[in-house]
Amino acid sequence: MKHGKPGRIRCAFFCGALLLLLYAAAALGEAAVSFVPASPRVGDVVDITVVPEAEEAKGVQYRLSAGGEKLSFTQKPVPYLSASFRPRKETVYTLEVTLLYAENKTETVSVSIPVSGKAPEERGADIIYSQQDGWWGSVWYVKELKRTLESSGCAVFAVSEALQRLGFEDDAALPEHLAWEYHKSYIEGVGTGTEALVTSAGKDFGFDTQHRLIRAEDEIASFLKRGDLFCLGIVQGHVVLADRIDEAAGKVHIADSAPGVTFEKLKNTPTYVRGDNGSWQTIRKPEEIPGIRWYPETGRFGGAGYWLDLKDCATRGLRLIRRPWLTLTAAKKETAVSPEAFGLTESTVILNGEVKNVSTADLRWQCDGADGPLLAVVAKDRGATLYHRNGDEITKYKPVPKGTALAVLRFDNERVYVYWKGIYAYLNRIDVELKNPGL
Repeated sequence: MKHGKPGRIRCAFFCGALLLLLYAAAALGEAAVSFVPASPRVGDVVDITVVPEAEEAKGVQYRLSAGGEKLSFTQKPVPYLSASFRPRKETVYTLEVTLLYAENKTETVSVSIPVSGKAPEERGADIIYSQQDGWWGSVWYVKELKRTLESSGCAVFAVSEALQRLGFEDDAALPEHLAWEYHKSYIEGVGTGTEALVTSAGKDFGFDTQHRLIRAEDEIASFLKRGDLFCLGIVQGHVVLADRIDEAAGKVHIADSAPGVTFEKLKNTPTYVRGDNGSWQTIRKPEEIPGIRWYPETGRFGGAGYWLDLKDCATRGLRLIRRPWLTLTAAKKETAVSPEAFGLTESTVILNGEVKNVSTADLRWQCDGADGPLLAVVAKDRGATLYHRNGDEITKYKPVPKGTALAVLRFDNERVYVYWKGIYAYLNRIDVELKNPGL
């Protein structure tokens, strides 16, 4: 039997009664403090709402303690009548709120918040982690250097968010596990080597990346439309995730684990939020992002999403995180595989860590501009030269030998975009013949 509707009615009644009590208290000249959820667990985000007395408050100070241990204290009044924290142990927390009014008048209200049980790990295909919510200050990234995920984990959070968007659901994709596995990617005095982190994670999780940063606007747009993701160094020392595009508006969505860091350093670069009616609003401060949380324990804002112009993303350069694009069809089931070498009739792939020879006709991949998979077979006697998007030759590689088959991901009248030995590159269309696999 389903009980959803009565539950929602009880919840609505409780919330409505709570609001009436809060506003009644304010009408009587007393400030009031509420929190949700009513029965928080360890790891839950507890949202606090302060309702001043009838007089408008000039500012508010928060003090939070657990079992007598002081966790936070805002030395200066702040304008935020909403705040949040994440309890880290089962105990009774005490929240003390001091409101400041005109003529140095103050009012202090205390509330007890009992915490019991443990909340599930934060995860999901749309997760945006809050790097500086206080929770990650005790989670080591590089212990010997005294670096925590709170202080140094932005790239780890971006990769974790990317993995979960790609469908990785197990614990190995969570930030604390990635920090433990890839802590050697951190370089003292520099920060996380994002290329090293993404490359290592790509090998372990089976997603593709490449050495060069993507800077062409049309290429970035095409990749995001395909479902690819990017790590982006948005400001010096801070990495975020670019996870989708509004092509009509020319804007890229950013998942930022520490927007306070971004907005402190972002200069002359407009950022945007989109209203419910689809209109765009330019913002300059993190508190202008709808629904963003502020954490008095750290004095910082939580993770949030906003939008950046495509051209500004391209100027910075983005590091590709491409979901497994090649699948093997066998027994009416498609399984993601990693490519090794292609042939017209037989190809080599890595399946579950093992090298397998398979029929090319059983492989599936998306080729923009075609109804199905295509192979580019080099027809030029001296081989086909590999090029970057801007037309520069990739001198690291010799010309691809005549007769070599490469998977085509996109093509036009002049060029063919292919996968070759772990990189994505362009070939001149006149140097190859396009053929259907298996023929």
